[in-house]
Amino acid sequence: MKIDKEEKPIAVYQLNDELGEFEELDLDPGVKLYELLDPAFSLLFLDPNHFKGWIWQGSEVSTRMKFLSAKLAPSVRDKFGTAMRLTTVDDGSEPMAFKILVGLQEEVDYEVDEQDTGRIKDEKDYELLDLLKRENLLLALAKTQLPIEYKRELVVVKDKIFKYKVQDKHVNGQVIQEEELVPLTESVPDGPYTFDDYIPRLLFSFNSIALIELLRRRSPQEIEIERKKHESNRLQNQQEQLNF
Repeated sequence: MKIDKEEKPIAVYQLNDELGEFEELDLDPGVKLYELLDPAFSLLFLDPNHFKGWIWQGSEVSTRMKFLSAKLAPSVRDKFGTAMRLTTVDDGSEPMAFKILVGLQEEVDYEVDEQDTGRIKDEKDYELLDLLKRENLLLALAKTQLPIEYKRELVVVKDKIFKYKVQDKHVNGQVIQEEELVPLTESVPDGPYTFDDYIPRLLFSFNSIALIELLRRRSPQEIEIERKKHESNRLQNQQEQLNF
């Protein structure tokens, strides 16, 4: 039997450029969220149901507004919980998950009951389901702190194996580390495997194994490079803030 959880309201904030702060919008119950998408606005959508936050940038907003919204959004997000993951999206380039949130696209129901064949008709539905699952996995990983001495290489969830990738992305003058889970496409030979090169770390949820991380211990040289990289990014972000 499916138990419906009470949906929490989506909080929406608009950046006030003159005051330099986000102001929460008092929304009419009948308003559609996509109706708020104005090219001149910088908006923050906080979805507590999926632990997801979206910084939406209109096509006509200034560089200063983009910088301010990226700088101020985390403090607004923290009122709802630091585990909520923030993603910046641009007007006209919104991902499918954001379109579903604001009502530009309908959500696909993936619940399967005993009489359902379990088939999903549209191939795009598979792609959406897979992306949403990976978003949830990244949220779970974000809640666990990883010491700098270790590097996350692979993530195992049930019978699926993902490569874990992190790359620096420059957003509005700031350096942001973007995480990604990429399905392992190489053919893995059958047979037993040992963890000589990896250190397994298990994430438990309700007395069950939710996922397994395969970590690699960094060499002293790699640790020093990683520390310098973090310090460089921190100084660069500080410099960008001073420039504004």
